[in-house]
Amino acid sequence: MKRLLWMLTIGAVWLAACSTPQLEGAGGNGNPADEGLAKTVAVAITADHVPTQLVVGYTQPEALDAVLEKLEGAQVLRVLETPRGPVAALIELPEDLDASHALGRLRDFQAEGLRYVEPNYRIALPEPVEQEAAALALNDPREAEKWDHDVMQAAEAWA
Repeated sequence: MKRLLWMLTIGAVWLAACSTPQLEGAGGNGNPADEGLAKTVAVAITADHVPTQLVVGYTQPEALDAVLEKLEGAQVLRVLETPRGPVAALIELPEDLDASHALGRLRDFQAEGLRYVEPNYRIALPEPVEQEAAALALNDPREAEKWDHDVMQAAEAWA
């Protein structure tokens, strides 16, 4: 009976040790840059992104201010404006903080008017397709019967 109790205790300790999340940067290597990261669990970002930037979507400017305060030292690079007002901002993170740790720091953060915080993903644009002028010309055999294209001056717009 003692042996069974002993094995259960060791199994429980082993299970607890394996299931405890490890904090990145908490290795105790004495690097001061890692000390701030030891408090934050990193969020995995699998897509290509700018590691020092985040995009913040918001409906109230106070939400952006709250995110900047939480990230201590982050700065606004650009604000996306619409006729209704600002809706998103590109922020630059401080040198000692990357996007994955910043997202970890903001994981449970809530502020009224905050819509989203995400990495600044890099998007590759497709190469333009070269086409001959003949391929772009109107090729509808009943084109002469269509009055709306003349009214809209579609041929001039497509030229």
